[in-house]
Amino acid sequence: MSDEIKSSSENPEEDRDRVASLLTTYTKGGAQGLNEIRMFLTTRSPDPELLEWLCMGFYTNGLYAECVEVCDEIAKNDPNNIKSLFYRANSQFHLENLDQARAGWQKVIDIDPNSHMAHKSRERIEGKRLPKRITLPPADAS
Repeated sequence: MSDEIKSSSENPEEDRDRVASLLTTYTKGGAQGLNEIRMFLTTRSPDPELLEWLCMGFYTNGLYAECVEVCDEIAKNDPNNIKSLFYRANSQFHLENLDQARAGWQKVIDIDPNSHMAHKSRERIEGKRLPKRITLPPADAS
């Protein structure tokens, strides 16, 4: 583990701030340290905010399977976390798990139908503004 993210102090808040700063950097296009940060976070009690950042970092850098895994970790403690559900659904879409993507977007809508994430989810279910050019087949009528 790099010296940048090793716990170097007895102040957990200081460590948390350092990791948050690194996550902000990595979400802007530098994925080289995301897995290392993930390992660092697993040695601590789960920090929901940092896990959300890690989820977005993986997603932003095209690491969709890793994003799904982190979103699953978030769901263990917060199954209605709109951001992680949305990024999980988008990642499933990129992984071409279209039924899981649609189900995830629908869950976002069901939890908070008036939110911005629900609006984006609704558009995606309708086939508008999809994250990449894959045609979303119609939902099964079953």
